[in-house]
Amino acid sequence: DVEMTVRRVNPSFMSVYGFDPTGLNVKDIIRRVACRHLDGRPLVMKEQPTPRALRGNNTTKSPYMVKRGDGSTAIVETTSNPLRVDGSIIGSVTVWHDITELKHAEEALKSSVEEIEDLYNNAPCGYHSLDRHGVILRINETELSWLGYTRDEIIGKMKWQDLITPESLHVFNTSFPLFMKRGIVNDQEFEIIRKDGTTFHGLANATAIFDDDGKYLMSRSTVFDISDRKTNEAKIWYLANHDALTDLPNRMLIFDHLQQAIVSAKRYRTGLAVMFLDLDQFKAVNDMLGHEAGDLLLQEVARRLKSSARESDIIGRIGGDEFVVILPAIDSTRDAMMAAEKLRQTLNQPLVLKNRNLYLSSSIGVAIYPDHGRDDNSLIMNADAAMYYAKKRGGNAVSLSVLG
Repeated sequence: DVEMTVRRVNPSFMSVYGFDPTGLNVKDIIRRVACRHLDGRPLVMKEQPTPRALRGNNTTKSPYMVKRGDGSTAIVETTSNPLRVDGSIIGSVTVWHDITELKHAEEALKSSVEEIEDLYNNAPCGYHSLDRHGVILRINETELSWLGYTRDEIIGKMKWQDLITPESLHVFNTSFPLFMKRGIVNDQEFEIIRKDGTTFHGLANATAIFDDDGKYLMSRSTVFDISDRKTNEAKIWYLANHDALTDLPNRMLIFDHLQQAIVSAKRYRTGLAVMFLDLDQFKAVNDMLGHEAGDLLLQEVARRLKSSARESDIIGRIGGDEFVVILPAIDSTRDAMMAAEKLRQTLNQPLVLKNRNLYLSSSIGVAIYPDHGRDDNSLIMNADAAMYYAKKRGGNAVSLSVLG
């Protein structure tokens, strides 16, 4: 009624709250069911919707907590409407809506959304979405931290094309149109540019989102930072292709370089020379001073060869005391022989090894492409044969191949 005394109540209220409020004032009911805001603050009378309904307003109160008859807590939302007779307000009708399960579902949904958002943003991989022009529509915190940009600097303003090197841009420009048609791309490597100009290697996978008409909308892309993997791969490749003692290319890499040099010489019609070098009396050094001294001697030979050769020359150790030097773009046989003689003289300089003065000498064989061979095996074999000819002459000499 207008005094806020309860005159009628339905059985459901009594069943849920465990008492009959008939004859009680609304403020007594608020106290009886321990009405509280969701943050735990007590609900005061002026915050209850009944007084506003008695003033003629239809009022809904935001959710609050109450205690049920069994001692459990419920979340309710109350709606109060004026009760009129012949246009005069004689009281109000209030409905208590138990929204406990709804609120719990909303909280669970909110928690799930927050968890999904957290997983997206802080995943151990990068996530981003691109529109049909490559513009970045979404990006997670992980990828932002790799790039060094803020979200405001990137979203809707930068393209993926802006974040990759020219070599990677060529790959992207070729593959992205196909991706928008096929809807999937797997294990595509990019070199990605950070805001500070440094780069890292990323491995991208993506699926496309299409509308009902099959029109491309955007990508769902993942990026993994594979910089460590690329570094390790490079280290493994280096170890597999270089001599551990001298740090020079080994037999396998030398033959690979020689094959490439032959292809280049054919294409550009330039000269090419191969030197096969063997140290004279190397076994005697090992026998007199030990293998440790022999290793030091080989390292010194490698150092002298590198200091004497041209920047474009390729030097390798193919085993024992045998070395190969590739001279690309050599102008003439005379120039090749002069280069070999320079190397011989450089190696012929004295050195001190384990407090012993040594005089190092070498035998060098030279083969010229295409006169002495048109493939890697022929050139190496004929340079080797020329080296043996120089050694038979007493060593410390340079010899040109006579085979072809």
